[in-house]
Amino acid sequence: MTDFITPSSFAEGGPLLPEDALGHDAFARTLLRHVRQAPVGTVIALQGSWGLGKTSALARVAKLTHQEELPGFAAGALWINPWQYGTADLLTPLVLALVERGVRAVEGKRRDRGALERAAGSLALAGLSFGAKAASLSLPGGVLWEKGGEELRKVAHTWLEPKSPNGPPVDPVAQMASSFRELVEAALDADQQAVGGRLLICIDDLDRCLPPRQVALLEALNFLTSAGAPASFLVALDPTLARQAVRAHYKTDDFDPDRYLDKMFHLRVNLPGVGPDQLRALLSSRLREGVTDDDGERSLRVRLVDRFGEHAGRLDELGTQALTVSDLRNPRLVDRALRKLRVLVGSPSAAQLRKFGVDEARLLLWWLAVTERWPNLRTALQEAGDDPKEVTRRYEQIDGRCRGQSAQSRLPASVERLPTPEQSPELAEALGAVRLNPRDAALILLQHDRALIAAGL
Repeated sequence: MTDFITPSSFAEGGPLLPEDALGHDAFARTLLRHVRQAPVGTVIALQGSWGLGKTSALARVAKLTHQEELPGFAAGALWINPWQYGTADLLTPLVLALVERGVRAVEGKRRDRGALERAAGSLALAGLSFGAKAASLSLPGGVLWEKGGEELRKVAHTWLEPKSPNGPPVDPVAQMASSFRELVEAALDADQQAVGGRLLICIDDLDRCLPPRQVALLEALNFLTSAGAPASFLVALDPTLARQAVRAHYKTDDFDPDRYLDKMFHLRVNLPGVGPDQLRALLSSRLREGVTDDDGERSLRVRLVDRFGEHAGRLDELGTQALTVSDLRNPRLVDRALRKLRVLVGSPSAAQLRKFGVDEARLLLWWLAVTERWPNLRTALQEAGDDPKEVTRRYEQIDGRCRGQSAQSRLPASVERLPTPEQSPELAEALGAVRLNPRDAALILLQHDRALIAAGL
């Protein structure tokens, strides 16, 4: 999975994204068609839960605009990550990207660079105003932030050196849309504008920002698009976190956050979930990746077969049986589990494990994934020690607690802390997918877990 992208990732031209196992390349082209068919100024949400692959899909959209000449789009989408910046710099990453693009466009074309600087200064000031407002709503002593906004504005003027005989705009927020339009037009070639080309601006990791910052940036985007700038926005976010941010910002539960989000976005597109076929394709692609040891580089699948037998090489097939719960099919979680598997297969501790049968292979992948999602399961099982009877008993306690099939009294504290079926039906479903009697499952998991501990995992 790709967790973090920067603008330089596209310029460097090197490998940016892993093999497309989830069909995100085709999804990216579909998303570009949606953008092109919509009017300029459209703000589209790319929605998906944590780890589903929003950054990967969004990066593939941006990559297409850098690598191909796409009708209706300026070459090279802008990539913005507001999570990198402090609250006061609400629009700074966007201003920086537009200024860089605009400066390249005006060089040697006898265009007014001073106008570009003035527009940039105005837009930066507006972003600072929004940022100071967001901070005043979210931080203790927010009034100080509001007063400190004047100092922040002075910094913006000095930094960008906007030259205007009449001084800075009286109301920078009111000038935001027209300044944005000027910057975008400066960044586009005349030929691109003549054929109706638009600049695509991709915004990632918005949902990692603090709630007031999320809301303030969404509202700022609506101001930016109001003057008809030849640009469109594509914003990746987790809708659950976005709803929580809206409720936290307005400090009330008597508010429909979806209505608010519908007002902020012209279109909300959902990233497809991971079904059995996509999961198998993802596992297959990861098993093809190379692992280097003293004997050179071989694929992870070959290494697994050499170390654990032929059934260990069938983890892509067995994974569709082991990872039946949506939480365990999360692409980021699957990648994290397989990173541990790569470490394990190259560790001397792997010698503790005998050749795998089907159950051992399936249960290893299941254990790596389920304990990545619910790490307290390992603690609860490890406290049983090495006695097979105690391990079996502890596994039965865990299974009963999490699936609601045993009395809740006199359970060990580590088991009591595990979620009940009402608190986490996904965990109850995951435990039900083991399909082995408790004794067999417990003994296999004990062996796997001891090897993981010896490998430092």
